[in-house]
Amino acid sequence: HKFFVTVPAHFSNKSRSLFSSHCPNIHFLSPVLPKIPLISRHLISPMHLLSKRVDVLFSPSGQLPLAWRKKSVITIHDVSIFSHPEWFPDQSTKAFSTGVFVPQSLKQATKIIAVSEFTKSQIQALFPFALNKIEVVHEGVEPPEHIPTIIKDKLSDWEDMILCLGTIEP
Repeated sequence: HKFFVTVPAHFSNKSRSLFSSHCPNIHFLSPVLPKIPLISRHLISPMHLLSKRVDVLFSPSGQLPLAWRKKSVITIHDVSIFSHPEWFPDQSTKAFSTGVFVPQSLKQATKIIAVSEFTKSQIQALFPFALNKIEVVHEGVEPPEHIPTIIKDKLSDWEDMILCLGTIEP
């Protein structure tokens, strides 16, 4: 298998090396043209992926390029943009996302990953057509067997640390 990972233009060679040092089947795809809002994501990027003969597109952000027509898997972390619209003050972005991108991505996706049974039930309630495509895959990782020395030196009690990534919404 080959894995193509789209990266921003400024993604350094050092970063590429760190991410792929033990994975020779990872290939990074930088933008082929300057970024043009909407067109780059929804037309140019899919064409670039198709030129690489990509069989399945995985989108952990829950949205697919509108021009993508092959197999795809998306992850839906939550549907808070629908259940709590007040958390999203930019009305133009919210309206376009809720009215076009999210519903279209759910229709297009071959499979949908929901991160919990609750998220699955919310997706089903809002988008009944997605019912048979949803699988629950809980988020989480196993701790690595080997913690690099540089990290151990900076975090003396590293075993008691938790890394949490999130968004700016409440």
